[in-house]
Amino acid sequence: MKNPPKEAVLDGDSIDTDPVAGRLVMVRAIEIASSDGRLAIDLSASDWQQAKRELTGELDQP
Repeated sequence: MKNPPKEAVLDGDSIDTDPVAGRLVMVRAIEIASSDGRLAIDLSASDWQQAKRELTGELDQP
């Protein structure tokens, strides 16, 4: 899920209030950690932030 389809982009508020949207962020954060060779238990704050940025369509931070 490197580039989610346009219709799958969530807004930032739904991530914080909708449990399903929150789960999507969690699943993506686990994918990011896994691609870096880490287990789900080793998720970092940056994994969560990157997942949220990707799923809300925010631009990457420099």
